[in-house]
Amino acid sequence: MTSIKVEKEKEKPSALRSIIAGSTAGAVEIVAKTRTQLNRRLPDGQKLGWPPFGKAWYAGCTTLIIGNSLKAGIRFVAFDTYKTLLQDEMGKISGPRTVIAGFGAGITESLLAVTPFESIKTTLIDDRKSANPRMRGFLHGSSIIWRERGIRGFFQGFAPTTARQAANSATRFGSYTTIKQFAQGYVAPGEKLGTMSTFGIGGLAGLITVYVTQPLDTIKTRMQSIEAKREYKNSFVCATRILKDEGILTFWSGAVPRLARLIMSGGIVFTMYEKTIEGLDRLDPDKKYILLSLTFFISILTYLYAAENLYTMAWLSSGPSNAALVNNLKNHGLIKSDRVAQAMLGVSPPDLNSASKPKKKQVDRAHYSPASPYEDSPQPIGHSATISAPHMHAAAAESLLPFLHPTARVLDIGSGSGYLTHVLANLIGPEGKVIGIDHIQPLVDLAAANMARSESGKEMLASGKVAFVRGDGREGWKEGAPYDAIHVGAAAREEHARLVEQLRCPGRLFIPVGEWNQYIWVVDKGADGVVKREKAFGVRYVPLTDAPKR
Repeated sequence: MTSIKVEKEKEKPSALRSIIAGSTAGAVEIVAKTRTQLNRRLPDGQKLGWPPFGKAWYAGCTTLIIGNSLKAGIRFVAFDTYKTLLQDEMGKISGPRTVIAGFGAGITESLLAVTPFESIKTTLIDDRKSANPRMRGFLHGSSIIWRERGIRGFFQGFAPTTARQAANSATRFGSYTTIKQFAQGYVAPGEKLGTMSTFGIGGLAGLITVYVTQPLDTIKTRMQSIEAKREYKNSFVCATRILKDEGILTFWSGAVPRLARLIMSGGIVFTMYEKTIEGLDRLDPDKKYILLSLTFFISILTYLYAAENLYTMAWLSSGPSNAALVNNLKNHGLIKSDRVAQAMLGVSPPDLNSASKPKKKQVDRAHYSPASPYEDSPQPIGHSATISAPHMHAAAAESLLPFLHPTARVLDIGSGSGYLTHVLANLIGPEGKVIGIDHIQPLVDLAAANMARSESGKEMLASGKVAFVRGDGREGWKEGAPYDAIHVGAAAREEHARLVEQLRCPGRLFIPVGEWNQYIWVVDKGADGVVKREKAFGVRYVPLTDAPKR
């Protein structure tokens, strides 16, 4: 009996290993789900493949990775802890006790992670939609919530959120453990289930979770609606009204959209958890280095958060209008100078050295983006091309700003919709010139037509201050060289020597380089002709390619 108990105790994962395994499972789940969800919104020709493992796996979703890792880590360590407390002397646990452990895990997850993060996220979204957003991001928003609402501000909706999390965790863990125990009866003693079996059991647990908990989700959604206070006194009244007026099947309306998500996430999370525990047991069977492993894991997440901080702020910068978008970008530190803000707002001084009243320039992103113009994300413009996210336009303008003097000559390669070309033109004087070049003639025509939608755009095209031409941007445009500033709006495989040759001394080139692992490179040519290169930050651009063959 003693030997059996010792063996069972040795098999039980430690709390720290549960944290690491659960957090790893949560991180992998959110990466896989994010890429899948992005592909659903993209045309067939623009779907994202799976890149080689590295930075590109995490581009644009670091905050989600960290948040999901924290929630999954808490969920699994809580479940393992409650399961240990409820198991018998032989290390076994009954089905009802497994469900109780799942309830406890859901309550703990809601208390320590889900409710606070949901409250902060909701507040940030509401603030972003307001006419005068105040919050610059997660930490700044959290400090405002604490000052103005105290601890209660982080636990809005705690009761319904906790009920949902407890029901989800109880059902998911209970069904997973039951099915797993049943499946293990068909394998040899001591033999572990394979990866596909674990994934299938996790997916089946996700399916069961959907149909068991969907009525709670339906009631919760009704209670969060604007009409809830007028229509329902409480959740019980809501449930009764639904049953009486709409029928019992209404409780399961909306179940189908949840199926794919929870089946996939169930398979990923449980598989990664089990395999991470197995991997840790092989790497450190005596559990000597568990604290070092935890420190290393936290360090990786911290590094990812710091590396992607620019994009975290960018996600919160969308707005209902051009002015709100620019204001959010400035509040989040993505626009640093008044000149760039004025150029993107559509206002710029007629003389950069004059204090006279600004002249209206009338640039509006809605003239250039056919859909969601004020979302801080890339948008398709046709011909497998996109208009870049506003925060990248801001980054390019800020970087080139020291070289955008009144008489500057500027080359915008991959000008696409023509938006940044117009912004750059706003940043130079009437004697300067901006040339937008694209290798697709319909895009050249589109850019000119977009710019002509404003009076200032018509004036710039008529005066020759702005011109759009067709050509291979990788070769530059020697007819207008030398240039004080060159911007490249698509990712090159290499830094093209012709572009550096066409820079004035001094001059600056802003160019994304790379295939999967892309970085912005800032190339400066000094007054003495010496070229210096600086690797600025990671990005994700469409490739700089040849024109499509007909």
